[in-house]
Amino acid sequence: MLVDKTYKIKSCDDVELGIKREAKLEYRISYDETKELEAIVFIIGGFGSSTNLCFMDFARQNLAQNFPVLAVNVFYHCFFNRFNEEDRRYSAKLASFEPDIRNLKTLLTHTQIPFQNDLNAFHYHPLLNERIKHYKQQGLIKEDSTLAGLSYTILPANDEYQNYGIMAALDHIFVLKDLYKKLPSTRGGGGGSLPACDLWR
Repeated sequence: MLVDKTYKIKSCDDVELGIKREAKLEYRISYDETKELEAIVFIIGGFGSSTNLCFMDFARQNLAQNFPVLAVNVFYHCFFNRFNEEDRRYSAKLASFEPDIRNLKTLLTHTQIPFQNDLNAFHYHPLLNERIKHYKQQGLIKEDSTLAGLSYTILPANDEYQNYGIMAALDHIFVLKDLYKKLPSTRGGGGGSLPACDLWR
């Protein structure tokens, strides 16, 4: 029978930059409790794999059903740097910073829409759409014209940031250590246990 579990643990802070980590590290495991497990397999998703967690869950569960392994997905540091439509907790967010505002002001000037400091940058998007639609209807621009230059800043979930994989690698190590604590039967045999090997020291 397939066992599917989710855990949240404390991982490491960013010592290099002196940033304390507030969010818990989440990981999910799947294994068939009727099988003598032979390995722990980490499935490491890249950019885009966080957009729909159903695919990730399916791959992990399928691997566990078909092989004698404990399959693991780690929601490592900065994993959620894309938009997740199914669950906002796991979704990056859009923001506008100074370079984005400068781009917006340039576009507003070209489309003759006044900029107001007290309005959110996203307030202008429907106005720009309406103005472009109007220009097309008047024949002032081609029907297939598009607006170039509008920019946003993507903020990963959990106030995380890209640090080129160092924190992500450490997260996988912390999960492996946590699995060792959670699965005390790893030193011996028996159904659903992990085999004794040089890893368990």
